[in-house]
Parts: sequence; structure tokens; C-alpha cells
Amino acid sequence: DTVYGLLHSSQIDGGQNYAAFRDQQIDAWLDAARAAPDPAARRTLYAAIDRRLRQQAPYAPLFHPIILGALSRRIGGLDPSPRGLLDPYPGLAGAWAEAGGS
Repeated sequence: DTVYGLLHSSQIDGGQNYAAFRDQQIDAWLDAARAAPDPAARRTLYAAIDRRLRQQAPYAPLFHPIILGALSRRIGGLDPSPRGLLDPYPGLAGAWAEAGGS
């Protein structure tokens, strides 16, 4: 989980929390989101994390890559990840393609 690695205080030493960001509430929400089997519950938790991060602004993004994706109409069974269509899970895990065509 990218967000966990960047924001959870357990990731300060030896992890990817390079800003040494520490917030007990965000840690609790991240732990709960990792354990929540329900996608709607996870969305609610990540939305709360997003709101709190906007208030605290521990990082100042300088750029964001633009990733474009295109699919043939013969491709189906995609389950887009919250991180985008090209994320391998669940994204492309259940994809299928019709035979034939060009």
C-alpha cells in the first residue's frame, strides 16, 4: 500500500516515510483501512485521511506524471483499482480479450 508506506509513522525508520510525518489519527485510519474487507469502508477511511492530509500538508508535490491508457473494445472484465486502471491488482487480474479482430 503506497499510502501506508509514505504516511504511517512505523515507516519513518527504514521505510518510505521520508518526511518523518507522524500523526496518530492517520496511523489509526491507515491500520483500519488495511484491515477493512469492505471497499466502501476503505474508501471512507481514505477520504478521512485525505481531508486530514490537506490540512497538514506534510508533502509538497512538485509534479505528477500523466499516465494515459487506451483499451480495445475487445477487452473486458476490468476491475479498476482506486489507484487507476493500469494498476495490476485488481485492475488487469480478471481481464479478458475476445479472439479475432484487429
